[in-house]
Amino acid sequence: MKKILLAIAGLMSALWAFNASAASYAYVCNACSTSQTRDMVLGSRTGDYFVYDMINRKITHWAVGTGKDIDHLPISQVAITPAVQNQFDHVQALFDVSRTLEINVAFTMPPMPKITSISTMRDNTID
Repeated sequence: MKKILLAIAGLMSALWAFNASAASYAYVCNACSTSQTRDMVLGSRTGDYFVYDMINRKITHWAVGTGKDIDHLPISQVAITPAVQNQFDHVQALFDVSRTLEINVAFTMPPMPKITSISTMRDNTID
């Protein structure tokens, strides 16, 4: 199970790193309309915004462009590519199993071996 969670966490981070020239963000808005997902992005800074709807099993991609007036940057809806859809399907599968996207990964370190030798430093300076 830990391997699956780590793989999905990796896929989620890859989803946010699509465009090296702009930032990517992800939000969850279950059962939201297209206009509601757009309203979430209004007033945001330049970048790509992915809005997950886990209930209706869909993803919406919005791109916020650049402009002179920071309060009125252009917004456009972007078609979902097969790669993005594939990654979203993995996130959806995680949600279907856990019913949440809050992931806590914990691991324990194996016991450290006891020290069997001690190193000392030599002072090789000449007085």
